[in-house]
Amino acid sequence: MGLAKKKKVEKMSKEELVREELEKDFAEVEVRRYNQVSIRLRITDEKFRGLTFDEREREVHRSISRLPSDIQADITMLILAAPGEKVNPLLNYEFDNPSPDRL
Repeated sequence: MGLAKKKKVEKMSKEELVREELEKDFAEVEVRRYNQVSIRLRITDEKFRGLTFDEREREVHRSISRLPSDIQADITMLILAAPGEKVNPLLNYEFDNPSPDRL
């Protein structure tokens, strides 16, 4: 990693870094910090249409693998959908309205 990029990364929050990296590959990326050790992602992209969850997850993990390992370890939830696709309402609710943190 070049010095200029390293300085930029040091100034960014983990959430901003995740969003910037994943937006290179996916149309819509939402990042939520749940607590100090948990980052949740909701990614919507046309390329997910017709893929199983496992196939979608493999696509996303290719991008996540470019992130620093401490950030990878913080990612605890993936919601992966094609545009207009019905997503489990409980997952969406928990993403938008997280339950109280017990840490």
